[in-house]
Amino acid sequence: MSKIYTAITGDLVDSRKLPDRQKVQKQLQNILIQVNRRYRQQIAVRFSIILGDEFQGLLFSPQPSYPLIREIQRQIYPVRVKFGVGIGPLATRIMPSTSSMDGVCLLNSRQALLLTKKSRATIVYQSEQTDYDRLINTIILLIDALQSHWQEIHYRRVTLYEQLGSRQAVARKEKVSPQMISKMFQDIHLEEIKKAEETLKLLLNPIRLKLKNQPYKVEIKKSTL
Repeated sequence: MSKIYTAITGDLVDSRKLPDRQKVQKQLQNILIQVNRRYRQQIAVRFSIILGDEFQGLLFSPQPSYPLIREIQRQIYPVRVKFGVGIGPLATRIMPSTSSMDGVCLLNSRQALLLTKKSRATIVYQSEQTDYDRLINTIILLIDALQSHWQEIHYRRVTLYEQLGSRQAVARKEKVSPQMISKMFQDIHLEEIKKAEETLKLLLNPIRLKLKNQPYKVEIKKSTL
């Protein structure tokens, strides 16, 4: 069986309408440098701008793809980015840039990105398993629906929470009460989003991927709540 890779293609939404497009492109380049450094152990080909406002990179596994994408989205906010994630084998050897490569994962990534442009989805996964893709993409759509009203303050405080590890620490950093942070997190459905993201983490584990044409089964455990 061919080794499975994960290609990620991102595209800035309505980039030509941005008031300071060059500044945003520079910001994107800096973000990609940070991502390449942070995820260097998981990256097969470093992320780089490949065409206009499109950028692409290749991962050894699908597992870090979602948190990597969310990191880019949060750092470049309020500029919107859409992502196509393709899972599959390569037809060429690993090269310094994905623009010189070919394979199912890259084709799937491109097709997935096209699907985002025909819908409200910000992220679409495409592999050789339709059921697997539908499951992941549905969860992401639900997360996006919950986050659709987030503003800069929400992204900032959630990022602080992930970095500092407690609501009390976020409150001290933001110079507000812990109760205010708790109320905000409740209002933006952070707990529900985190649970959905944990499910995505499990689904994106490489051992969950099956051979093409084999049914993808999901085991639902009885709740103990």
